[in-house]
Amino acid sequence: MPAKLLLGMYGIYVLVKLLVVALLGAVIVRKYRNFFNRVIPQRFRKN
Repeated sequence: MPAKLLLGMYGIYVLVKLLVVALLGAVIVRKYRNFFNRVIPQRFRKN
């Protein structure tokens, strides 16, 4: 039983970590979208 509990806690930890990474990624993308649009050529991004 403790092994299952440990596995469940680890799974929750991984889910929280993924959620935090996703939120940070969304914030970074929203912040630097204009910068990326300016730096990366239009044709290259569409391809």
